[in-house]
Amino acid sequence: MKSLTILRISFLWIVICAILFSCAGHAVREKTINKPIILFWTRNVEGLTHMTHIAKGVWAGDPRKHPDGNMLNHQDTWMAKGVTPLVWAGGVCYIDESLDKFVERWRKKIRKGARALQIDEYMPQSPMVTAKMVKALEMIRREYPTLYLAVWHGGVLTEPLISAYAKYVDLVILEDYFTDNPLGWLLFSVNTQRARKGHIIDKTIFGLEISAESWEAQKRYLDLQMKWIKANAPEMNGIGFFAPKADKTSVLGAEKLAVHYFAAGSPSP
Repeated sequence: MKSLTILRISFLWIVICAILFSCAGHAVREKTINKPIILFWTRNVEGLTHMTHIAKGVWAGDPRKHPDGNMLNHQDTWMAKGVTPLVWAGGVCYIDESLDKFVERWRKKIRKGARALQIDEYMPQSPMVTAKMVKALEMIRREYPTLYLAVWHGGVLTEPLISAYAKYVDLVILEDYFTDNPLGWLLFSVNTQRARKGHIIDKTIFGLEISAESWEAQKRYLDLQMKWIKANAPEMNGIGFFAPKADKTSVLGAEKLAVHYFAAGSPSP
């Protein structure tokens, strides 16, 4: 009788944990879908007041099992601040592996507690490889329906990936890094048209690069890029920044521009 009681309690605890994890994941998805997005991949987060998504160094799991136990970048720390924390998961860098091994890398992150993944990255590949990429997204969405899933996409959007993004992904970040050249503007235009035609433009944002240059050296072209996006892709729900080497001044300057263009009612920079 005692053993039966213990089994019942254990089963009840498993069910409760499953419900809590599911609700937490659902909350992340619901919280981020309609809010204007300002996403950063940067180590210089101090002073950012409008960031909605963080994509640099986020981790999940038991702090006792982390190399340094530093809670500053733990997903729970960010969620308590109202920021969506994206845990890194490899994309085409692991695509030569079998499909199950490829997806298992993502599963491991989720089993550790990740509530939101960023796949880094997807891009146009051969039809066979693309089919594997699509299948991986399908599998992870079927297995974890409440997971918040973001994908960094490099290059031109292709029909098979657009279709997969429409079905399985919450956020597509287009990696269009350039200063001010014709090819960069062409990629902006082509990807905007394809995202709109594929009905994913409302879950797509452009990811711009903030470089190691001074803020004065890059403010002009970042301003031009955001102005173009606001004018030509008004359905897009925000902006992202890849800024691994940018200094604090540039990061804060970019956020100020982002607020001006993408946060309703914000003052001019």
